[in-house]
Amino acid sequence: MSRGKYRQLRSDEADLWEKVARTATPLSGKKTPKTLLQKSKSAGQKPSSSEEPKFRVAEFRVGSHSLAQSTSALDDTDRGSRIQKPQLNMNRAAFRRMKQGRSRPDARIDLHGMTVGAAHSALTEFLFRAQTSGKRLVLVITGKGRSGADDGPVPTRTGVLRSSLPDWLGRPPLASIVQQATEAHARHGGSGAFYVYLRRPR
Repeated sequence: MSRGKYRQLRSDEADLWEKVARTATPLSGKKTPKTLLQKSKSAGQKPSSSEEPKFRVAEFRVGSHSLAQSTSALDDTDRGSRIQKPQLNMNRAAFRRMKQGRSRPDARIDLHGMTVGAAHSALTEFLFRAQTSGKRLVLVITGKGRSGADDGPVPTRTGVLRSSLPDWLGRPPLASIVQQATEAHARHGGSGAFYVYLRRPR
């Protein structure tokens, strides 16, 4: 039976073999055999290294990642600002008139004083009823929210209804009937209210 070609040991395997070889006692009259590491050094060869890791751990500095996360958290506290620069999904001239407060809303709803759950339900019912009756432009009043003392390290969100409105309008079931939404002109409530332009009923 012919002897096959053996692969070269990895560095961790060679280290393990050296530890075992050091504990062995040579037979009487025999010299202590060289370890694999000593042989490789005498031959001018480098022991084989283990495979390169498939990924490298990025250098971490205290505060480097937490700063970015805290900044995004602060931005998310005012999600209502996302609606201030919306993607245009309606006629540009009509959108300009609406933004300038020259278009009169066909209906309005005031969510002041409601809980988040009650406001969401009332808004959903109101918008579907408005679309069914043929109304296109409605005004949703959320209020700007109360600004309280912020003494803690975690930013607190003010104006919960105002910041929740973009999410409600962008998700089912309201996303299917809302064509455009943007912050209202000062004459209709400014940052405490929003124009919602509804799609035509199918």
